Amino acid sequence: MSILGIRISYNDRSNLLLEENITVKEPFNLFSKWYQDAVNNPSIIEPNAACLATATKEGIPSARFVLCKGYDSNGFKFFTHYTSRKGQEIEQNHNVALTFYWPPFHRSL
Repeated sequence: MSILGIRISYNDRSNLLLEENITVKEPFNLFSKWYQDAVNNPSIIEPNAACLATATKEGIPSARFVLCKGYDSNGFKFFTHYTSRKGQEIEQNHNVALTFYWPPFHRSL
């Protein structure tokens, strides 16, 4: 099977969430609302799973999945060992990205 043939139809716009339809605009409140939607959806096994992207001080990126252990207006919490690769990269370069993706909703944040 060709990898090119694996995709969903994007012509169905019934699940499309347009910016003007988002009632909560503050980022942490929006995350909280969407996270609760994900928690309440039985088809989402780990709603707290997120992709954490880091980079060395030279700019070489790496990404891996982590489990979010908490969040508030100061940011997101996850656990790692300071001597791990991600711990060292965060120490060298504080610019990181964290992305949650919930396929049933076609949402990422």
